[in-house]
Amino acid sequence: MKKEEEVIIKKVIPTFECEVLGAKRTDYINDILIKMGEKSFSQIPVVNDNWQVTELINTNTISRWASEKLKKFDTIVIDKVKVEELISKIEFKKNYKFISRNTSVYDAFHMFLKHIKDERRYLDVLFITDSGESTEKLLGLITIDDIANNEDIKLLKCHKNLQ
Repeated sequence: MKKEEEVIIKKVIPTFECEVLGAKRTDYINDILIKMGEKSFSQIPVVNDNWQVTELINTNTISRWASEKLKKFDTIVIDKVKVEELISKIEFKKNYKFISRNTSVYDAFHMFLKHIKDERRYLDVLFITDSGESTEKLLGLITIDDIANNEDIKLLKCHKNLQ
């Protein structure tokens, strides 16, 4: 006879709660690159004056921008270059979603998987707000790496393999 185990379904908050760093279109990229390097972030949201996400810049965006500058000028100068100059180099515009603080870690995991299946590419990030609306304060964010390294997801995979 199998003993039933109680499964605790964790929510994305507090698991992925964090201060979300953002950049405005008028910010200089050298400041953004320093922030990204210090925190070891691979992406940073572009926000408006109300701190609402308008786009997402990642290391691929920065690489495409830098490559173009090297081809054109044989050098890269980042002094006085604003974030807005990177926006046109974003490969997949609006490649993010918003979720509620009450979303389970498992549902967030499945949102990443569904996006890969439906779009044939990774979803960059899930932004967490109170009720999943883009106009609300950012409470945290989740990347595919965050989900892949989450202990609850590792346990879920392990549990399914045992059944």
